[in-house]
Order: sequence, then C-alpha cells, then structure tokens
Amino acid sequence: METVDLLFRAEYTLSPGSKGDLNVKYYIEHGIYDIMIINLALEEYDQTLLG
Repeated sequence: METVDLLFRAEYTLSPGSKGDLNVKYYIEHGIYDIMIINLALEEYDQTLLG
C-alpha cells in the first residue's frame, strides 16, 4: 500500500491501538481523502484533528 510506504519513509506509523489512527486508516483504505470528512469523524470520537 502506497500510504504505508509513505508513512514509513516519514518515520510515522498508524497505531492499531489509536482510535484516531484507525479512523484515518479507514478513510484512506476507502479512497476518501477529504480532510473535512476525516476531521468530522475524528471530532465525533474526540480525537486530535488533522491540520
């Protein structure tokens, strides 16, 4: 998966124990890259929003 490779190169990983990371991973895997949509989901679960 290209996203995993990009994150690895940036020395960042998505943690399977983080609700926020799981939300982001779900949207990436489903081809949804709209930051507003992702932030709405993160906000719903009281997680840190993306920039």
